Amino acid sequence: MYIVIIAYLYVAMMICLVQDSLARGLIYFVCLVCVPLTITIWILGKKRRNRINKRLQKDQSLNDIE
Repeated sequence: MYIVIIAYLYVAMMICLVQDSLARGLIYFVCLVCVPLTITIWILGKKRRNRINKRLQKDQSLNDIE
């Protein structure tokens, strides 16, 4: 999955670099790179956080039994 994110980042950065002005490039950077990647990484991280929380709860319940 990270290879897709890296490829998307590369293509979006190339689009930002060929813009006419710096302001337009920064707007494209925020709209095409920052917002979508933040959402994507947050969603991917949520699955990992849920898995870790379940494992911690399981370990804590085992410790309570002992």
